[in-house]
Amino acid sequence: MNAKSPTVVIGTTLGEASDPVVATGAEIARAMGATIHLVHAFEVPTVAVTGAPFAPLVFEAAPGWQELEPAARTRMDDQIARLRIGGGGPLVQRVEQGPAHRVLGEVARREAADLIVVGAADTFAAHVFGSTASRMVRKARCPVVVLRGALPVPPRKVLVPVDLSPISGEVVTRCLALLDRWCGGRAGVGAPGAPAGRAIHTQAALAPQSRGREGITVEALHVVVPAGYEGFVPHFDLARAERAGEERLGDFLASAGCTGWRVARRARFGGAREEILNHIAATGPDLVVMGTHGLSGFDRFLLGSVAEAVVRACRTSVLVIPPLAAAAATPAGVKPAGGAPVTEAGAAAA
Repeated sequence: MNAKSPTVVIGTTLGEASDPVVATGAEIARAMGATIHLVHAFEVPTVAVTGAPFAPLVFEAAPGWQELEPAARTRMDDQIARLRIGGGGPLVQRVEQGPAHRVLGEVARREAADLIVVGAADTFAAHVFGSTASRMVRKARCPVVVLRGALPVPPRKVLVPVDLSPISGEVVTRCLALLDRWCGGRAGVGAPGAPAGRAIHTQAALAPQSRGREGITVEALHVVVPAGYEGFVPHFDLARAERAGEERLGDFLASAGCTGWRVARRARFGGAREEILNHIAATGPDLVVMGTHGLSGFDRFLLGSVAEAVVRACRTSVLVIPPLAAAAATPAGVKPAGGAPVTEAGAAAA
């Protein structure tokens, strides 16, 4: 977290469809003791102006576009009053011109935001061209919560896919620190007063009486693909591979400094995207926490992004933590896990 007062940026379309996003974002901000920056972006509509025959078309701003900003500010006031979020803490209203993902990113950078909250879009155009949420996942320098429906604050059941890389270790520590803030700012990972010891438990041992802090259940998922495995291999011991993956995951979580948290561990065999989505469908977490490796350009086009695929395909809210934010927020004295060669498919890899 930043030394300054925390800041949460919330994107809104100002309509009733965005009310759950704004309400949940405001609840998260209140739990963190953060200043809310409620942001709406608008783009100026243009019209084609015909000139001489066969001349290129000239586009100009549509008449009356100057009225868009004051109208948006009025609608933002209405939304704040409708949701009754104006008196819950510091609130800054921002109505700016430009594409939504660019405006949100610029506000987050200017304010050194700790978190961005946006809603998922399920339109055909969003899946083809990319939604504001998917663009924020690619570009944001701070964690992004992509909301789908209601999200309890704090979430009661959290899934954290990891790939055992150093970046993944940063994601785990950052995730648990954020969960502590969402519980009202109590001691987090490695914080003074947190009980010492390796609080790592297997899935079978995670009985209801041993649920995580304040009743939060956190499960780490590692997708195992043994090196050299391709297609059908006679006599391949799938159960043994998953047990070995679970043991490596336990060591990884211990080295990640999960002090004071009880984190269940689960290993699955298969492709990262498919197994993560299958596990989400089977277990129904409130929140999925993903890390990205920050690939861009041709690397992203060639390899794809597991985090972005999960954001687009699953029906659960997703918290995406980019590597720079995770590294900056790792608590002092906590050494991120990693260092060993990775031979498994990266669940958190981009």
